[in-house]
Amino acid sequence: MDIQTFRKVFTTYITKSIYEVNNLNELLEQLDDLFYNIDGIKFSTYLTKDVLPSVISKISHLKDELGKTGKSRSTYPKRKKLQALINEFNHFSNYLIENYATSLKESTELKKIRNQELKKDKTLAHSIIDGFYSDEPVPFPEYINKTRLSNAIEELKTFYAELFIVPEKFEFGKHKLINLLSDLRIKISNRELDILAVSKQISYYEKKVNQTNEDTSFEQSYSNDVSIETSLKQHYTECYQSCIINHSNLKYHQKELLNLFDYLIEEYKFTKSEKLLSINEVTVFGDDNFEVLNKIYTEFSDFLNPYVSIDEFKEHFVIKSTPPNNKIDLCNGNLNDFGYLMLKIRPFFIDKIGVGKYYAMWWSERFTFNSKEKPPKSISNAISFIKKGTRFPEKRTSTHKIVEILTSSYDYPTDSIE
Repeated sequence: MDIQTFRKVFTTYITKSIYEVNNLNELLEQLDDLFYNIDGIKFSTYLTKDVLPSVISKISHLKDELGKTGKSRSTYPKRKKLQALINEFNHFSNYLIENYATSLKESTELKKIRNQELKKDKTLAHSIIDGFYSDEPVPFPEYINKTRLSNAIEELKTFYAELFIVPEKFEFGKHKLINLLSDLRIKISNRELDILAVSKQISYYEKKVNQTNEDTSFEQSYSNDVSIETSLKQHYTECYQSCIINHSNLKYHQKELLNLFDYLIEEYKFTKSEKLLSINEVTVFGDDNFEVLNKIYTEFSDFLNPYVSIDEFKEHFVIKSTPPNNKIDLCNGNLNDFGYLMLKIRPFFIDKIGVGKYYAMWWSERFTFNSKEKPPKSISNAISFIKKGTRFPEKRTSTHKIVEILTSSYDYPTDSIE
């Protein structure tokens, strides 16, 4: 075996289609053969300047291609093959470093591989935070590989445990860990929004299932321009069941992220001094600015009984997948006043609550009106009557002050005040 012969075989493997390469064992065997049959200096130079750079370039190309395939089921076979090849070439590069460390000269490519180990947590964190692996046939949240997620979490814990053993890597590790915790904090809060959105879908499809007759049918269209007549009730039932699965997987994923977050700040107590590392609740206005709620509470008090505390008030305006146990009673006004209030502050709510029919449901689940329960339909009508100008509020001042606070806090136009 000489360099020319090996280069020919090596080039073939590097340039082959992804569907033509199964494993690189043959290539590794021929590399070992080359090592024993040529001059050590020549082998070292060829390995450092030709083989290793080509492998690194190939891995980068495969990763780029994988990133372009998307997450649909139709691209699953290609994603799976690409991921398998990336693993094969990673194994090949690791084999080079482990078995020919003395032959490899210090090079840019070698530094890249060594740095990849220090960046290993980013790859792990990405899959943990997203809950998705590119080679899975079904995307998250339709499916979550709980075993794979658990293994990745344990591997990430091990990564940091080994990193902090080395004193000179402490500051480097601290910086990485703080960034990870910040990303986890954001994702945990955002998961609550995802759960809320799916909860809305569950309510919608459950209602459709109950309202649809068994004999109602419709044309189900598919991407290949094929349409099949199917039961509408069955369609809604399948959508409902799918949403239930998504909801369960989102809740599970959020719980795992929260457990990981708690573990890391408990294991590495120096993180507790970081101001940004508490899991911040998000308000219906899309952030964790509770000072705004403090100001609103003062004006909102005109519609509240005196026993409603500011903490109870805040709890009702925090985004949670389930409403608080106790409802707050809106009083000191009539339904037209409350409809005016709900209409005017609606633009400040996040879209997942403020847009669509869920807005009325949100109020119905959290508030009573002069000690009376109101279904979403009644609330929606109250808002609609005010919007159309068929009914008018008697008390506008407090609502205007609330809108002014929200406008100044979120830089919204003041045209919501009339």
